[in-house]
Amino acid sequence: MNTSPDCEQVKNAFASLRERSDVASLLGLTDRALRYRLYARPLRNQYQTFELRKKSGGVRTITAPNATLKSIQRRLRATLECVYEPKAAVHGFNVGCSIKTSPKRLPCSLKYAVLIINFRKVLQRRRLFQTWYVLGSMRT
Repeated sequence: MNTSPDCEQVKNAFASLRERSDVASLLGLTDRALRYRLYARPLRNQYQTFELRKKSGGVRTITAPNATLKSIQRRLRATLECVYEPKAAVHGFNVGCSIKTSPKRLPCSLKYAVLIINFRKVLQRRRLFQTWYVLGSMRT
C-alpha cells in the first residue's frame, strides 16, 4: 500500500464518494465525459481484438481496451492502490508482489504444508494429520 501524501488525499476523497460525479472528479473527468466513455460508446469501439499465435500452434485471442478506456482503468487502479489495505495473508494483486516474491515470504515448513494441501485428496486423513504434526514440530 502506498502512504504518500497524495494517497492520503485520495483516501479522503474516496471516503467521501456519494455520486457518479464524485467518482468522475476523482478520476479527473467530468460526469458527462465519464458517462460518454463508459455508456454512450458501443462496447465494440471500446476494445480492440487481435490474435497471437501460441507455441503449441493454436491461436490466443486478446481483447484489449482502447487508449481512452485504458487511461480510465489506470487512474482507477492508482486510486484503489491507495485505498486498499490488504490483510497479511494476501499476496496476489498487491503492489510489489508477484509470483516471484510469493515463495520468498513463506517459511520453509509452510511451503511443504501448501504442497501437502494441494495433494490432500490423495492422502488419507490420518496421514495428513500426522504430516501436519511433523511440520509443526519442525518449526524453530
